[in-house]
Amino acid sequence: MGFYGGGGGGFYGGGGDYGGGYDTGSYGYGYDGSADAVSASRNSSGGSTTTYTNADGTTYTVTGTIPNRDHNPLDVRGGTYQIGTDNTVNGKFAIFSTDQDGFNSAQQTLSNTYGDSSINSIISKWSPPGGNNTSQIQSQVDSALGLSGSETWNSLSSSQQNAYLNYYASHVEGYHGPSKGS
Repeated sequence: MGFYGGGGGGFYGGGGDYGGGYDTGSYGYGYDGSADAVSASRNSSGGSTTTYTNADGTTYTVTGTIPNRDHNPLDVRGGTYQIGTDNTVNGKFAIFSTDQDGFNSAQQTLSNTYGDSSINSIISKWSPPGGNNTSQIQSQVDSALGLSGSETWNSLSSSQQNAYLNYYASHVEGYHGPSKGS
């Protein structure tokens, strides 16, 4: 499991799967009415559309950047609640049934895999130097949330963890959907 830093609205820059704005697709901005989706895949021709199949066989599509079209606000590579895989030029990303499932998977991965890691260490893993300005991301996250980069994930309160997930999703990964609740 892993993450990939830099969304369309974040620090990665334009082009490819990360560039450009959010295309609202056929269901509109932040659609997350897919609670019945049991499988999903990105169109075989590539592009920026993911097709979801509900338990009753009906389908719908979501178009946009990886965090938005895959209900994957933090660009999780794989994890709990995953219903499909998006094979992109930047690697494989998990597809979730809902945005909340994507947030929950990221939070579970952070707690179980990175719980004793510092915030700055987590950011270095999610947004490694080379395609990201890692030190700038660390400073911005710490400043925006009032955290010390040396604090560990498991030392944060539930509200601090949710604030981190929401900030990272929207300001680093370029996610434009609903925020993670408490």
